Amino acid sequence: MLLDVREPDEVAAGAIPGAVPIPLNTLLADAAAVDIGDVTVVYCQRGPRARVAAAALRAVNPTADIALLDGGYAAWAERTGSL
Repeated sequence: MLLDVREPDEVAAGAIPGAVPIPLNTLLADAAAVDIGDVTVVYCQRGPRARVAAAALRAVNPTADIALLDGGYAAWAERTGSL
């Protein structure tokens, strides 16, 4: 699962194909309800919100394999020319 924790206006401006958008505040309100897969990669615009989201997901599922997208969407978009 690729999880985008940015706000809806940020997602509307561009997102990684196949990512599931769940704003950070929504995720924090009920992290246990987020159905993460075997491996989950979390991202935001640059990284800070993704770190908070990953910590919340790990708190409710300590055995989950959760990773952060290094540099967030901004780095991905720069690397792929999607900006």
